[in-house]
Order: sequence, then structure tokens, then C-alpha cells
Amino acid sequence: MVDFVSARIKQKYAAILDRPDTRFSTMRSTLHIAGEVVRTDDAVIEGDDFGVTAKGTVTFARIADLRGVLRLSSRLSQDIAADAKEAKIFQDGDGRIALPFRYRGVLG
Repeated sequence: MVDFVSARIKQKYAAILDRPDTRFSTMRSTLHIAGEVVRTDDAVIEGDDFGVTAKGTVTFARIADLRGVLRLSSRLSQDIAADAKEAKIFQDGDGRIALPFRYRGVLG
């Protein structure tokens, strides 16, 4: 996402956009483990200016199949939408940019 935002946004949100890692304050999920497969229907990760909800599976061999939504904070969403009018098509009913995703592949 960093390649698609303006220099103004990159500077204002450097604490989260200009990091080699992703820091979060909350991570929670209910896990169901059977047959070397871990399944969740309610994974939540929250950090400064973003949140992720997801569900899916990860095998003991680290093969993942996850679907979810990345939601940006209201503040970040408004700033991005002010810079890039096209971003408004991704805003949800609360005005937050919400990007659905699917990750399939090997973790790590």
C-alpha cells in the first residue's frame, strides 16, 4: 500500500508505513486444531490505524488459506480518500477503507 499513497500521507503516517515490521496491540482468535490443521473463524489483529479480521486454515506444514478484510482507521481512510478520490470506492459504511484479501501459500 505504501507505493500508492502520497508523500504527504507517507510522512504523516511514517510510524506505521515506514517500518520493516508490522506492530499491533491486539491479536486474538479461537483456534480449532484437528488432523494437523489449525482453523479459525474469528481472527482479529489491531494496530495503530488498522485492523484485520480473518478466517481460514494453516496446516502444521505452514500452508495457509486465509480470507479477511483489512480496515484502515477513519483518520487514515479520510486522508487517503482526500488524496486519491478513487480510494472512496473502498470505503465502507463507516467511511473506513476496507480491503478484502485472500492469502494462500506457505508462511515464513
